[in-house]
Amino acid sequence: MEIVRMVDWIVVTGPESSGKTTLAQDLAQELEGLLVPEYSRIYLEQAGLRYGQDDLELIAAGQRGLEHRALRSATRPIVSDTGLEVLEIWSLERFNRVHPEITKWRDRQVGLYLLCRPDLPWEEDPLRENPFDRDRLFEHYLDMLKVADKPFAVIEGEGNARLQSALDAVHFKP
Repeated sequence: MEIVRMVDWIVVTGPESSGKTTLAQDLAQELEGLLVPEYSRIYLEQAGLRYGQDDLELIAAGQRGLEHRALRSATRPIVSDTGLEVLEIWSLERFNRVHPEITKWRDRQVGLYLLCRPDLPWEEDPLRENPFDRDRLFEHYLDMLKVADKPFAVIEGEGNARLQSALDAVHFKP
């Protein structure tokens, strides 16, 4: 009998408009898991689109809070639609510095990061800022996950192929 294990906490990450939210929703549904939404979207829709470095710290605290509640109560897989690693890159890109609280994502025990390649067409959204160099940002995510020695898989393709790629990464042989 072949044993296949599944990761308990999955963070879907990557540049803007790379299919993170769709993949996180589809994956949570497929795994009958608990979806943790992207707190920055909640925060910016309530507070307005103008933000500063201090707002990123508040967003990080909100994301950690959503994840903590999910982890504390979960009896099924957790799928996070982005995590604090996104805020680190966002801080560097926008403000050229990162608050130490944001870098604490490196100490977390996430089971698997799914890094979405930006191979999907850009979709306009008032909360998105950077349509032009998503490939450069993807490489930044890739390097950051490698340096932090985090388990990750690159997810690419469209539609069902993208979801299947994620499912294959989540279910693995020990």
